[in-house]
Amino acid sequence: MTTRTPLDRAAVALGVASLASALFALVEGDLEFVTMGGGGVAVTLGLGALAVAAGWLGSRPLALVAGVGLLVAAVVLLGLLAATGNGGFLGGSASTFALWLGLGTGLVVVSLADR
Repeated sequence: MTTRTPLDRAAVALGVASLASALFALVEGDLEFVTMGGGGVAVTLGLGALAVAAGWLGSRPLALVAGVGLLVAAVVLLGLLAATGNGGFLGGSASTFALWLGLGTGLVVVSLADR
């Protein structure tokens, strides 16, 4: 186990934010800022857990995989939105795309930053 740097703690924070964002699947009405279906929840929880593990272990490659995974999911969701008008198997919306784009970009930056 390595000593955690501020960048490792940032990866943990981004992972926790991803895990917490899965709660949007339970919200309805005025507070439903992010639309998320079953596939989107799986992406969010899986890659969020990977990001937390990456930060906890101080593993830059794992953080990069989690970040790239979120970016790929965002691009796939954008393609589904453009082609079908809905989130398809991911069950997301443009707000979900923005969330994943932000989390993925943050994780990629954290993993590639000079230590």
